[in-house]
Amino acid sequence: MGVPVVDALRAEEARLEAELQHLPIYQQLQAIRDSIQKLTTVYAEVRINGAGHLDAEATVVSARNVQPAPRRTRHGSMAGTVTATAWEHFITTRRRATSGQIMELLRARGVEIAGAKPQAQIASILSHDPRFHNGSDSHGGGYGLRVWAEEPVPAPPDGSDPEPEAPEAAA
Repeated sequence: MGVPVVDALRAEEARLEAELQHLPIYQQLQAIRDSIQKLTTVYAEVRINGAGHLDAEATVVSARNVQPAPRRTRHGSMAGTVTATAWEHFITTRRRATSGQIMELLRARGVEIAGAKPQAQIASILSHDPRFHNGSDSHGGGYGLRVWAEEPVPAPPDGSDPEPEAPEAAA
């Protein structure tokens, strides 16, 4: 037998959870919590090399065992197929990809995106998923994992500036 006040609080907690789980914003919060938990697991195993940088091989081995957080998509939906394909590509290659490259990966699997602008549909799906980021970093340019956008850019071995200034436009 438990403490009555604690039992009452747990019952109220369960009631509120049951009521909230049908709200889209609560489902999104749960997906974010799942992503945080999974990424924490991955980065708990990250090793730092002698130069103070991430040991990419150790990170990849750990990251391959992590599945993406569930998204509010129907089983077998186009959005689910696009995000699963992108996730697999990013974890396997540790490289970013453009929406056109993701489209080619989908085509190789026999998946066709209907519509006049399939690349725009892919871009929209990836842009609305909190696990992905569109940008440029040490993993290349295009879409990639959001955590990559937060990694420091390693200095080149020759000591030069990792991000040289863009040349000035001719006047």
